[in-house]
Amino acid sequence: MSKPTNIKDVLEKVLPGLKPPRGKKLEKLQEAWRKVVEERAARQSRIKQLKRGVLLVEVDSAPTMQYISERDKGHLLGKLKELVEGVFIKEIRLRLSKEG
Repeated sequence: MSKPTNIKDVLEKVLPGLKPPRGKKLEKLQEAWRKVVEERAARQSRIKQLKRGVLLVEVDSAPTMQYISERDKGHLLGKLKELVEGVFIKEIRLRLSKEG
């Protein structure tokens, strides 16, 4: 008779990115973001969180927000998934920085 499997272990295998990225994985995601958006946008934006597959990116100015919004988000998502393994991202949302 085999030992029972912990449901947490099963879910982590079935649903990659179940836990929001922290530490090094979040740093890798930020590095990947800088690579997939143009330099100007990379300097004026940063990843704030990834929760339930929604990547929240904070942007310093409305023009930069518009610039990123006009990019092909499907392409951006694909590149991010390619660069950072084991992270579940289904959507990118932009938010204007309160400090900007």
